[in-house]
Amino acid sequence: MCLGHETLLARVTLFGKREEVFSLENEFIYMEKYASPQKDIEDEDALIPKKQYVLVEFERPVSLVPGSRLLGTKLDTDINANMCRLASM
Repeated sequence: MCLGHETLLARVTLFGKREEVFSLENEFIYMEKYASPQKDIEDEDALIPKKQYVLVEFERPVSLVPGSRLLGTKLDTDINANMCRLASM
């Protein structure tokens, strides 16, 4: 992850839920990858959550100011692969 002038290692966990309202008291659906809204149209039986969330766990504590931007990269993948290698949060 790139944050300001630093590059940090982080573990990303994706999860979601079918309800619109976020509450820590509810159970969430663990997701291997970000679910595309198109997949929901193609596969009605799939458990595509209405809301998707990302938990980012850095290798060490970091300080953020409100409005900060975070850039996630996966530059070790094949540049010819049909996948996104950048994410901005």
